[in-house]
Amino acid sequence: MLAHINWWGTVPLKSMAATSILQVAERAGLLALSPSDLVFESNSLGITYYNYVLSSSTTSTSCILYLAKLDAQTNVESFDSAVFPKDLLAKNAIPDDDLSLVTLGLLLWKRTLSGQRVLCLVQSADAESIVGLEAVNKASKKLQCAHHVLTTGKLRGVDSEQRKQSSMRLRLMMCQTRNDIANLPARTLHETRCLVAPTKRHPLLCLCVPVS
Repeated sequence: MLAHINWWGTVPLKSMAATSILQVAERAGLLALSPSDLVFESNSLGITYYNYVLSSSTTSTSCILYLAKLDAQTNVESFDSAVFPKDLLAKNAIPDDDLSLVTLGLLLWKRTLSGQRVLCLVQSADAESIVGLEAVNKASKKLQCAHHVLTTGKLRGVDSEQRKQSSMRLRLMMCQTRNDIANLPARTLHETRCLVAPTKRHPLLCLCVPVS
């Protein structure tokens, strides 16, 4: 049975202020990126980079969403995180997987990400991830943001890992602001469920609470 919640209420979240930015970035998968991963588009007119990198991680009890804002030189300008109990997903019939969490992140930061270029990091995606990928696409379309989903998987070789980490560490050291999201709107959970678990949604409620 779905948790009974007020769609316009909020769920209080924990803080990650005591954790170093490099530790948080490693959990977020940012240290696995290379400079070329930050390129959104390259053509005869020049190179366009992503504005944001969105990712997630989980523990046995918690889920964490991360949002890194990149400046024009692809340095990390600000870094946001949102920590919430893992059982919150089950209570709201949201699948426990990377693509569902990315969808939740898009909707959580929808005002920030509207019209932006977003790189979404996931550990894995395969032929069985169609529903999850469609949910990410629908959320991005609603926000009118351009996005790509990058599967990080396992790094290839120690040398490659060291080069990537060194490059991203320098970019992370330029970070000026860290923010902890204090509350997760219940409406965001509901909107996410409508996209990632359409067979479990309540049709009337989904019509009453559109993704906007």
